[in-house]
Amino acid sequence: MGILNKVLVRIRQGAERSSSIIQALKSVHDAGGRVTPARSSRNDAQIGGRLDWGTKFTRDGQQYQNVNFQLNKEAQDSSIKGL
Repeated sequence: MGILNKVLVRIRQGAERSSSIIQALKSVHDAGGRVTPARSSRNDAQIGGRLDWGTKFTRDGQQYQNVNFQLNKEAQDSSIKGL
């Protein structure tokens, strides 16, 4: 399993334990804000990545929003820091 896949698995596992993520995904947010995990130096170091809200768009009359994956520069894992 590649390093990026490991980070995504950690994010997914944390999100599955959070009921607030379901509510957050049901509404539209300002681009640049964090989806998951919660902003903390511990999460940033241990998980190594995060999901941020992206641009909003409308398709077939429905409003959607992109979600962007981003690595954290504070990651403890040296292989993440090197990317």
